[in-house]
Amino acid sequence: MSVYDKVCNRSYFRVPIPRAREKSISTCADSDGKADVRYRRYSFKTTADNPWLDTKLTKNQALMIR
Repeated sequence: MSVYDKVCNRSYFRVPIPRAREKSISTCADSDGKADVRYRRYSFKTTADNPWLDTKLTKNQALMIR
């Protein structure tokens, strides 16, 4: 999985996430206290079935990817 923090312009490439497990990462927050990130399921090349997806999260909120 790849994650890009749009607030502090930081990339997390090849984040290993074991099946049915949780992985904690820290991100920066904007002036409203929300993390603004984009992610894609696989770290390699962006394709139609592996697009970048944008989302905003609040403090202590989890992002579930299936």
